[in-house]
Amino acid sequence: MALKQIDQDTIQPDGKRGLPGRTAFIIVNENTAEAEQRLAALEGGSGGVSAAITALQSGLADEAQTRAELDDELRTRIDAEQIARQTDDEALAASIDRIPGKNRLINGDFRVWQRGTSFGAAVYTADRWYFNAGGVGSPNLSRNPIALGSAGLKAPAYAKVSYGAVTDGANHFVVFEQRIEGVQNFAGETATVSFNVFNAGAAGRQIAIEIQQAFGAGGSATVTGIGVAKYTLAAGLNTVTHTVAVPSLAGKTAGENNALVLTLWATGGSAFNSRNGALGAQVGDVYFTGFQMELGGTATGPEWRPYATELALCQRYYEKSFDIDTAPVNNSTTSPSIPIHHGVAFAGGLVHVHVDFKVSKRVKPAIAIFSSNANNSASGMPSGYINGAWTLSTEKNIDAAASGQNVFQVFYAVPGAAAPGSYLSSFQWTADAEI
Repeated sequence: MALKQIDQDTIQPDGKRGLPGRTAFIIVNENTAEAEQRLAALEGGSGGVSAAITALQSGLADEAQTRAELDDELRTRIDAEQIARQTDDEALAASIDRIPGKNRLINGDFRVWQRGTSFGAAVYTADRWYFNAGGVGSPNLSRNPIALGSAGLKAPAYAKVSYGAVTDGANHFVVFEQRIEGVQNFAGETATVSFNVFNAGAAGRQIAIEIQQAFGAGGSATVTGIGVAKYTLAAGLNTVTHTVAVPSLAGKTAGENNALVLTLWATGGSAFNSRNGALGAQVGDVYFTGFQMELGGTATGPEWRPYATELALCQRYYEKSFDIDTAPVNNSTTSPSIPIHHGVAFAGGLVHVHVDFKVSKRVKPAIAIFSSNANNSASGMPSGYINGAWTLSTEKNIDAAASGQNVFQVFYAVPGAAAPGSYLSSFQWTADAEI
């Protein structure tokens, strides 16, 4: 029952305000007894309090379990998202490896050798690669096939650099380089070069790497010695990764044939210390392959391009009528030994022949004519089919006005040709638009 209240304000019959004292104390005692009974009930677990407490405890336990289950579910989702992000990152890295054009070097695995397979100094060798030497005996660069399944290598060939004794200690050099079209390549950025090199000699042999910015004819002076570093080779196969900060082109001017140049030093005298890190005289053959030069400070997986693509990239700079594996030479007996062109004779009996290139050239190329096997001649002259026989020409010229980046025209004099007339012609040719 409810506790009683003591009336302190009502006017009593005797005229006094509030209940008399005795009556008030009786109410206090009754309220005290009521309070004791209620406390005893609580302590004894009666009145449903214990059940309420148990229900509350059960509810709290259920809530804790639910929270734990939700926490587990949240952790699972977070783990799944992390795995997905990791997978995405791996996919992104893989996709970066597949981005075409990341490798600015052409023919870095030495698949294409249009000019031949063995060369002396101061010439282009394997497509896009220039070789030069001085102050050493018998410098040579040659194609060295790589056996299928060779550990760590997928390239078909090495470029083998060899030379004899050093004959000029201070001024000797042996360099191997690629001139990348456009000095703006990597300007103001970080680039990474990676490649394989096989050291045929003892451990400790060194090579050096240099980057140059060549501004071309009429442009700023060439900047040499960029990012120079020496690398000490173990015996056998080595992998080299070289990162370089390429200078900006602020304040520079570029002329024709400007390029970014990657130079490999096999040996070099003290006159070139600033360009090769004081490499000094080195002994032993070295074999290079697997070149890649890309944007950024990390070497990624090698970029693979189809052979047809790689060949077309090379043919922008050099193309020939000979079969790809046939070195240009007069009187070649290798197919096509008698290549046929259609010629038209104009005034003076000169036969004009028009030739289209497979790939547009970087610039108007230098054309070289080689005699075919039609007359068994090494004269370098075309032949015309006149009166039922192949007749060797007595004069040839490249028609500059009718030649450009996509075509060239040659005209030649051949005895018996009459104008107007159509004649079969036979000759081989090369077109060189290298930097």
